[in-house]
Amino acid sequence: MKPLHFGEPGKELFGVYHRPKGRTIRSTAVVVCYPSPQEYMFAHWSLGKLSQLLARQGFHVLRFDYYATGDSEGASSEGTLDQWREDIKTAITELKDLSGASKVAAVGMRLGASLAAEVSATANVLADLVLWDPIVRGAPYVSELYEVQRSQTFESPDDELLGFPFPAALRQATERLNLLELGPCRVDRARLFVSEARPEYESLRAHLAEQGTKVDLEVVSEAATQTKGRKLDESMLAQAIPQAIAAALVSRGA
Repeated sequence: MKPLHFGEPGKELFGVYHRPKGRTIRSTAVVVCYPSPQEYMFAHWSLGKLSQLLARQGFHVLRFDYYATGDSEGASSEGTLDQWREDIKTAITELKDLSGASKVAAVGMRLGASLAAEVSATANVLADLVLWDPIVRGAPYVSELYEVQRSQTFESPDDELLGFPFPAALRQATERLNLLELGPCRVDRARLFVSEARPEYESLRAHLAEQGTKVDLEVVSEAATQTKGRKLDESMLAQAIPQAIAAALVSRGA
């Protein structure tokens, strides 16, 4: 692993670059997109494990923190969805420079999956798109996070959500997010890996297919947590989904 900073001066991003291991070096590199700050800590372990697994399969991998999150530059109140979409493009360019790969696949979890999907619809920068439990519509997602906050014992200011800044502009932009209005994704193939079957995921699969995107949907359950109503943070500690994602990318001959 190689920690690094990259990007525009004043808006430098922190990332971790995983060099490929073994004899087979894949022609496609993989950029990993984290979820929202509210879900970052739950996801960090699984996405780190996924990155290591992909590197062992011969992929160049870059996972990174969006501007104003994690160890990247910027005050935590300065984050915006527009900036984070640009950060994904910056990470793709950086990974191409680091790896020499001509093609990049994006693996995104939750909000990171949604942002990567939006990037793929507006810029021809990705070869493959892997969406892990994507946020299909932003308004229910925001409501879900507020419900989690209400179940906690601590109080939070109006401009915070689960202990992280959540100014009105960011909240409104997140609520407007709707992948069911997404245009065609400029990728060879999209894959949805989800921890449970939900109508919204099937709706997204159907929408992407209608837009001309080759797309697969796979429900991957954790044997140890197949109880009904399991918590979201448990799905973010999944091990089966990272293994399924790695196997799918390998099977593509990337």
